[in-house]
Amino acid sequence: MDEIKKEEIAEEYKNVEVVKEAYLEELIRENFEKLFPELEIVDEGKHYRTKKGSFIDILAKEKDKYCYVVIELKRDRSSLEALVQLLD
Repeated sequence: MDEIKKEEIAEEYKNVEVVKEAYLEELIRENFEKLFPELEIVDEGKHYRTKKGSFIDILAKEKDKYCYVVIELKRDRSSLEALVQLLD
């Protein structure tokens, strides 16, 4: 397989992964109250940028407290990579 084909396939695969994560996020947002009845979403559908430049997928907080919860969607990354992004 020539180099151009490999790059095209890699780019196409990357875009598919983004779509799948976006779809997963949409499903969670649509069913959030059923999944997490003690939480409420506070991000108004926006992704907040961390100091290191990565983004928080869903920002929520406990309904009765000021305890914030970060929900990161990670389909195929290792748990270490996800933790590093969260700590950024």
